[in-house]
Amino acid sequence: MAELAAISADEADAAIAELAPDLAATPTKDQLSALHDVLIQCAAQEDGIPDSVLCTAGTALAAGDPEIVDGLIEGLPTRPRVALRLVRAGLTGAAALTLVDNATGVVTVPFHAATSSGAARTGWRLPLLTVIESGRIFADLPGFRDPRFGAPDDCYDIGAAVKLRAHLDDAVIGRRLALAGWAAIDIVRSRQDETVRVVAAKGERELSWPARRHRRADLVSGTGEGLHRRAWAGWSVRLDSAPFSGDKGAWALSLEVEHDGLSRRTRMGTSVGELAARAAGGVWRAERPTIRIDARKGGWVLVVS
Repeated sequence: MAELAAISADEADAAIAELAPDLAATPTKDQLSALHDVLIQCAAQEDGIPDSVLCTAGTALAAGDPEIVDGLIEGLPTRPRVALRLVRAGLTGAAALTLVDNATGVVTVPFHAATSSGAARTGWRLPLLTVIESGRIFADLPGFRDPRFGAPDDCYDIGAAVKLRAHLDDAVIGRRLALAGWAAIDIVRSRQDETVRVVAAKGERELSWPARRHRRADLVSGTGEGLHRRAWAGWSVRLDSAPFSGDKGAWALSLEVEHDGLSRRTRMGTSVGELAARAAGGVWRAERPTIRIDARKGGWVLVVS
């Protein structure tokens, strides 16, 4: 990301006016990102962003096809997505505070005194906090459930963008099929007590095996949340073949993680390491039923015959 500098309300109005014709005619995700950049640059001013600039931005967003604009907003990263939802809804109070939060550590703040080194005054980016409730996940950004603003929860709902990221590191074929890898829900900090399970599905029928969580020091990086988010993302499991007895066919393997009621599932085998790849195509059980690992169908499938 290019370095951004704070701008005045007049400069923000001029920049929005320049973006407005394209937003009305052929809006794109890049244009919406540029609009968000303008707004956080203005929000970084000492006096914050005035309602007039937010209203101008809201008018620019309203000029485009609503279905297209809303769809593009949903494709943005979490912070700009929430901010532009609030702007689009005319919730200027909550939008202003969210934009200040988004600008922190991203936009160079005006400062009229010298620092000891002569460097510009900067701040640290703020961590993105979340609230999980009844299987939904919300960005805990300014204005969320703040009675002063009355912003609906939907403006902060980020569930549609939160996915389960998983990787299969190793697979060992023996009397049982041993699998190991890592899996983490976006944004959420992995924990030892999360529920992780491997699921085999054929039609409406599902079989499942609970997995164990493990610490993964190799997934710890950076600072702040990077030190914790995937620290407990490791998992391992051993599958027994008894549940497949008498039920031939192709069973698609998936991995599921549940965190405080928030559950996400993804196909297993779309991302595999070298050791796991060597097991693909092998026969897990040579006696009846014969179970073969098929990795040619967009993920791992256990073929029972």
